[in-house]
Order: sequence, then C-alpha cells, then structure tokens
Amino acid sequence: MYFEKCIEDMGNKKIKIYVDMDGVIADYNVGIPYNYDKKRPLSTNITKLEKVSKMENVEMHILSVSRMDEGVAQKDEWLNKYAPFFQKENRAIIPRESNNFKSSTELKSDYVKNIERDGSVIIVIDDDCRILKKLQEENNDVILYKDTVLVDWSTLLLGTEQKIKVYLILGTLNFGDTWKFSNFFKCPQNSQVSPKFTKYKIFHNV
Repeated sequence: MYFEKCIEDMGNKKIKIYVDMDGVIADYNVGIPYNYDKKRPLSTNITKLEKVSKMENVEMHILSVSRMDEGVAQKDEWLNKYAPFFQKENRAIIPRESNNFKSSTELKSDYVKNIERDGSVIIVIDDDCRILKKLQEENNDVILYKDTVLVDWSTLLLGTEQKIKVYLILGTLNFGDTWKFSNFFKCPQNSQVSPKFTKYKIFHNV
C-alpha cells in the first residue's frame, strides 16, 4: 500500500495525520441537498486509513468543515458509524455558520497554522487543490497530500477495455471526458505514479 509505505518510510517519528471528510472518506456529490447521513462511505480509503491509524507512532485526526452548525453533529454521527477509529477528541469539524461564513480554505488554513508544533510530523490529506495550495503557501513545515495518495496505482488493471471518466482539475474549472483505460494510462511495468498534487481524478462509470 503506497500511503502506508510513505508513513513507514518516516521511521519512528511521531506523526499527526489530518484527514478531510468530503471527497476523501465520504462521497461528495455536487448539487445534492445536504444530508450527511446519506453520504456513501469510501470504504477503501477508510480501510487504509484505519490500518495506518494502528501504527504506534501515528495519531489520526479529522479536519473538516460544515456549512451550518447542525452539520457538526451530523458529521460526528457519520464518523461514529463508518470510521469510529477517529477518536472523538481528534475530530475538528468547523462550522462556517459560527465563523462568519469564512471559506473552507480560510478556516482550514487558520486551524493548521494553530496546530501545536511539538516535533511531530504533520500531514494533511485533502481533495481540494485550492486548500492544499493555500496550506502550502502558509505552512512550509506541513506535508500535504491529495486524496489520491490513498490510491494504489499498481493494483489498477492496465490494458483493460473498461471505460473511466477523467476529470481534469484546472483551477476551479472541471472538464470531463470519457477515455478507455488502456488508452489513457501507458505506465511502465512496476512504475510508481506519485499521487501528490495529482491534477486528475478518476471515477469509474456506474
């Protein structure tokens, strides 16, 4: 597992990992009314994070934002149901309503800047490139990963005729197209594609 190896390669240092929810461990559907209880858990990502959370030197956190105050309790209940290994005391779910409707980028940036620097390695995993860019600009001591760090590229079956949708993320614009899997990826055997700050997302056709 790629992410697990990334953590193991850091040795015995204490590591604090801050994980976003929407789009990382919970499905994110644009335009669907907010009802967190109905959010589909991204089970593969959750399983990988749970495995890493069992390492003795790792402390796993949630860093998420909700639009309204009531969303905090909804997200908390969702975690109790689908990802209870995130300890309650390690869940930072920040409501925009109680913070003058600041953007998610501002709220997360403020939070990360105020994390106690106690010598631990600080890692943030998020699916929003804008948030990662802001964190990179303001925190040169934080390791930032796109959500694709949880994808094990070596397990994908190259050369199949399965169609996938590739969304190129260019700033705030999303361009969608359908490609044949065998035509899009031409990776050498045993190559490792780094998912850090990856510019594309992959969604299997349903």
